[in-house]
Amino acid sequence: MRWARRLAAAMLLLSCALAAPASHAVELILTARAATRAFSEASFKRDGKHDLIQPSTCDYTYLERPEVGFANDRVTIRLHFAARAGQEVAGQCVGPGEAFWLTISGTPYVDGAIVGVKDAHIVEIDNPSYRVLLEAALQGLVRGLRHDVGASVREAFAKDVNHYRLSVNNLAITNLRARDNLLRATIDFELTGDAAQ
Repeated sequence: MRWARRLAAAMLLLSCALAAPASHAVELILTARAATRAFSEASFKRDGKHDLIQPSTCDYTYLERPEVGFANDRVTIRLHFAARAGQEVAGQCVGPGEAFWLTISGTPYVDGAIVGVKDAHIVEIDNPSYRVLLEAALQGLVRGLRHDVGASVREAFAKDVNHYRLSVNNLAITNLRARDNLLRATIDFELTGDAAQ
């Protein structure tokens, strides 16, 4: 967060020099690797797995190893699916299992200061007999692909810098696009500096 403090200090000086609230536009660039990491940390909390059904000793159904990508103004997520319906027999789990890869795709959108994904559906699946079941199960997971960019920007500037406090107002996100494994957007906001209490 050193960069945020330095940026905040520089913007504070600019704001004070102009003696009025300053309006700023910055470009948000999110890499596919960063999005994958954030998505994994938020939704794949049980040893890197996202359970679709509560696991037991011999039964499980989960998604793992997400890979987020950005191309052609779409967000893609490649996932590994694993399931087993087993029973314990003589101390060992016995029963059929299934494992395959699938890819879902959705449209990135902006709602106020929130960036998310909508209209997600499966575009590739190694075992098509699971398509209908997984389409329904994945909707909750995709709804979780939302991030309040406004809150993150406000938090970055919320620290007191050299006895001054900065506040972010009138934040708007425009020009959202997903290409070349990057999610880009323009963030316009007003930055106001005041003496810290």
